[in-house]
Amino acid sequence: MKLLHKLTGYTSRLNYWSCSKLSKYLRSKVGIESPYALSMEEWEDWRFGYKFEHPVMYWVTESALDGIHDILLFPKDVYSNMYSKLHNIFIAKTQYLQTRLKRCQYYEIDYRMLHANFETLVDFVEVEKGGRWGWSHTKASPREDGLAYLDWEIKETYNEQPKDAQEIKELYLWWKDEYAFRPDIDWNNKNAYESRESRYDFDTKQLVRLMRIRHALWS
Repeated sequence: MKLLHKLTGYTSRLNYWSCSKLSKYLRSKVGIESPYALSMEEWEDWRFGYKFEHPVMYWVTESALDGIHDILLFPKDVYSNMYSKLHNIFIAKTQYLQTRLKRCQYYEIDYRMLHANFETLVDFVEVEKGGRWGWSHTKASPREDGLAYLDWEIKETYNEQPKDAQEIKELYLWWKDEYAFRPDIDWNNKNAYESRESRYDFDTKQLVRLMRIRHALWS
């Protein structure tokens, strides 16, 4: 298995045969409904009940179909894995956090931390969420697509997901629409130091908010 994963990576597909029309048809023959969307706990209950009631059909639809799919796509998976590794090494460089600060200037670590984390949030909204929205809808801008996907999550999903999506949206809009256009501090003003401290404390609170939803920043 280790050699297989080295060759193919952990494959990710837009369509799995376990989610195909054939699998849904086979489930329906034993009276099992194929849900469109459930929470993680509800999916666990669904799988447990299905496996307990119809172990053979469960193996066919949830394991065998995907296994056959993997065998047929093995050459493509090897190619995709190599392409993905090279793309990450030379182009995407996902092992790094992008600050998007100006080059040839020095920035203190606390400032870099703020920008690195919030620019990563921007990538998450515009690339990850926006890309998902663009799969099935007319593409607009990365910002509009990302916000549209978040709005869908807020209205149509369950449990903690709407709350997390709302928090992601609020932090993204603060960073893009407020922080980015915040005027510089006027150091000739007698309250300049207090203003700087107030801003710094508020930015730290926003960063803490972002860290608290770290669990939701995955695709």
